[in-house]
Amino acid sequence: MDNNWKHHAEFTVRGYEVDFRNRAPVQTFCYYMEEAAGQHAEKLGFSMERMRNEGIAWVLARMYVEVYDFPKTGQKVYVTTWPLGIEKLLFRRDFELRVESGEVIAKAISQWAVINLKTRRLERMVYSGLSPEEPEYVLEEPKWKITSQLESPELLRLNVRLSDIDQNNHVNNVHYIEWVVESSKYALSRDKQLASVEILFKAEAKHKDTVLVRGSAGEVAGEVVHGLFNSEGTELVRAKTIWK
Repeated sequence: MDNNWKHHAEFTVRGYEVDFRNRAPVQTFCYYMEEAAGQHAEKLGFSMERMRNEGIAWVLARMYVEVYDFPKTGQKVYVTTWPLGIEKLLFRRDFELRVESGEVIAKAISQWAVINLKTRRLERMVYSGLSPEEPEYVLEEPKWKITSQLESPELLRLNVRLSDIDQNNHVNNVHYIEWVVESSKYALSRDKQLASVEILFKAEAKHKDTVLVRGSAGEVAGEVVHGLFNSEGTELVRAKTIWK
């Protein structure tokens, strides 16, 4: 793939972006990726402002992140991202994150859709010029098959705050990832660290909603399957985390 097809963004890990171990957690990576994707979309003519003016918006449908290391306060993180075209209604964008030494600290696959801001339904859109002739895939795509956790034990309960809401008037996708990670029994462990997170977005949560995170052990050691629901039982998210 021609390097001109890729977008590069640089970030410095701030003190307020690290956890109690002085490491940038996966949600910090996701904020960097979200910002880099927005910058690139604007360069390609699909900025959030332009789309909102047309009554539509990008929404994240699926994401898979593999994490290899966690930078500390003051370290620079370099995000490279590029589009990979559309399949049905989902548009794929990949990411690679490095630190100054050149070490790759994370890779990610994301799939995006376009919704009508009034109806909140998916819309088909012509993605002219967003499919490379020689696509470069950063990771093999997962199967995106995660079981429902409706009957699983409750792990976490919280209320959606105003600060959780983004400019599309729903909970920002990174907060769901944060809640998924926090609900894991390994979140406070010093013996295990997050190796990957796979997440499927099903429905929107709104301001003042009560969100219940349910979960159970997966098929392998260190695997947790998560499900997020509102108080009415509507499924919001399915996710799987692996800890090593």
